[in-house]
Amino acid sequence: MQRFPKNARISCADEFRKIKDKGVTSRSGRITVAAVSGNKRRLGVTVSRKVGNAAQRNRIKRIIKEEFRCNQEGFPCGDCVVVAHAGAAKQDNNSIRKALAVALRGLSAHGGEGRSEKQ
Repeated sequence: MQRFPKNARISCADEFRKIKDKGVTSRSGRITVAAVSGNKRRLGVTVSRKVGNAAQRNRIKRIIKEEFRCNQEGFPCGDCVVVAHAGAAKQDNNSIRKALAVALRGLSAHGGEGRSEKQ
């Protein structure tokens, strides 16, 4: 089983803030994706306590990380932050995957796969 490597993670709070502020964003249902262009695909996942208890939050993070690991071509080249909003825990796994896919397609429609940034 392949893991989610450390060099593919965004872990610094400043990087999360930069991507959310300057990146191209797209939302679908309870999932928002923000991306900034770069040379390497990296992923950061944010799920607040408003979403649910620890088990529910971890399930959502696990689904998003698994999608990134198995389907990196579907993610923009560069840094990508996925935010799960309140109510996401009530969705089943397939609904979360579909919302993520729609949000990622929205990124490519708005910014050429995250290559352009907000002004």
